[in-house]
Amino acid sequence: MATATAGPSLAVNCQNGGNAVKFLTLSRKCDGYIDTNPNCNGGTPWPQGNVNYCASPVICSTQGTCNELPLEPITMSNTNTDARCSGVLPNQDAHNHSSNISHLASITLVEWRVSGQRRGCLWKSSPLLMRCQDGGKLELMENYPFCSVLPEENMVQCQSFAPFSIAKEESIGIFVKCTGKIENQLVLSTEIPSQNLEVECDHEGTIIQSIMLSSGCGEYGTDEFTLINHPSFCRAEEQVYTADDTHSHCFVGDTCMFDEGCNNIQLAPIIANTGSNDVKKCAYVL
Repeated sequence: MATATAGPSLAVNCQNGGNAVKFLTLSRKCDGYIDTNPNCNGGTPWPQGNVNYCASPVICSTQGTCNELPLEPITMSNTNTDARCSGVLPNQDAHNHSSNISHLASITLVEWRVSGQRRGCLWKSSPLLMRCQDGGKLELMENYPFCSVLPEENMVQCQSFAPFSIAKEESIGIFVKCTGKIENQLVLSTEIPSQNLEVECDHEGTIIQSIMLSSGCGEYGTDEFTLINHPSFCRAEEQVYTADDTHSHCFVGDTCMFDEGCNNIQLAPIIANTGSNDVKKCAYVL
């Protein structure tokens, strides 16, 4: 049995009348014939001669240029149970052989940054919560002693990595893997909830924190591994802080305005995820 999926994508800068199409077909060699009649579970069935395709076409029908035309995801599956389409390899004993199910995976770098006492406040950040969407499995790729897995909630919770820091600011990077069977399960969602924080702030002392998500592409741990960050990873546009052309943080902060100082401050929540359609996504087959 086989299933193939091509996720959503964009055709860009199409002229009037221009068209784009992506398509799949599945063919299987069987004893005495080639099986080419799979099911089109998502997309448009598109027979061409003796071959059945599953397609997702678009046409630019507006005057001028179509900046973006979305191509819907397409899925095909082959469920033919004809015994002539499977067999035991002559050089393998299949009696005790098990077939592993293939999964997809994504890698994300979560950069968490908080301020410290040199900005005028001693404080401890709210925890960082991380999930893979739609039931995807989350895995920490390194040991982070301040993080714990909550399997009953399918979530990882990281406590403040630098509570009551005396520095101006502190930062740490957390590498996370999401594993699943569909693309949506590869999306990493992060949140720092809004809580009433106990602080010791001088007059005009400031507390700030931020999250920056970067999707990984290329083999992890090699020179080919690259990270892609985009402002659209931040769910609240007003929280986007662009450090340079390739680094955008989801940023919140507050300043104590009382002459006698402050003992509590509440920051807005930070919510970010890697589900943006504006960014090339990298997936790995396990």
